[in-house]
Amino acid sequence: MCNAFSFPLVSIVTPSFNQGTFIRETIQSVLTQNYPNLEYWVIDGGSTDETIAILKEYETDSRFHWLSEKDRGQGDAINKGWLRCKGPILAWLNSDDTYRPGAILAQVQALQAQPEVGVVYGDTVYIDEQSQVVGRYHTRPFDKKRLLHVPLIGQPSAFFRRNCLEKSGFLDLRFQYALDYDLFLRLLPVTQFLYQPIEIATYRIHQQTKTTLGFRPMTDETVWAIQRICRQNPTLCSPAQQRKAISDWYWNGALRSLEEGSRENLIRFVLLALQTDPLRPRMGMFLLKICDKFMQTNFAEQLTCFLDKKATNQIS
Repeated sequence: MCNAFSFPLVSIVTPSFNQGTFIRETIQSVLTQNYPNLEYWVIDGGSTDETIAILKEYETDSRFHWLSEKDRGQGDAINKGWLRCKGPILAWLNSDDTYRPGAILAQVQALQAQPEVGVVYGDTVYIDEQSQVVGRYHTRPFDKKRLLHVPLIGQPSAFFRRNCLEKSGFLDLRFQYALDYDLFLRLLPVTQFLYQPIEIATYRIHQQTKTTLGFRPMTDETVWAIQRICRQNPTLCSPAQQRKAISDWYWNGALRSLEEGSRENLIRFVLLALQTDPLRPRMGMFLLKICDKFMQTNFAEQLTCFLDKKATNQIS
């Protein structure tokens, strides 16, 4: 392994609130990394479960720091942590997610190899409450225009240069559900992105995750983020391209509504998608998903995985 002085300090922040069930696994995944120059902060929002007792177990590790006080939500906790950090490379890992072994080293090496890159990300897998892999995040190689249409980047796998985050303004506290997507969009005019086709992190799926509880407000916030970035950077997309992107996100909301069995949200998102820009490929995926539901097949997922693989192979 490389000498500690050869590598910049990497600062990781974990926002936390009553996640005592999972946070030990999260902390362990960071502190057992094979990266020699690490700073790790857990910013807790005043947990009342076993979280604080778990945090105290790690106080003897000089790399580990924690703070517990009421905050204004996840984005506030992450920003507070980043402002306390000293490293030129930053990341955040939620208190129920984990890093794969070697993740930090791999992402730092990628940033060192390409100084023009300010954001590097990789593959993310979904795990359940027992930490068993249950699926893969549909990560794609980076494409500036494509990012407006689909969530290319699995947040737990993303590492940032501090100076790029300072230019973009860190996380916008007005966002509760799409704060990572909004940040990625605001970084588009600031820096370049790089995708590494290696497994970097896990994203845990359970009943209390925000993506499970709030896919409707997440979709609404995503649309707002697209509208804002396109208004502020008109060269990024034309009005027609903006409509297509927003329609795709409404179709995505319809797909989630179908999965969740939410008839009200399903009708809402289908109508919004049709009103915004009706004839989109995502509409075909939606219809295929309906067929899967009634025929008990899995063609939509197979098609998505095929497209993921095809896109990845183009950069191999």
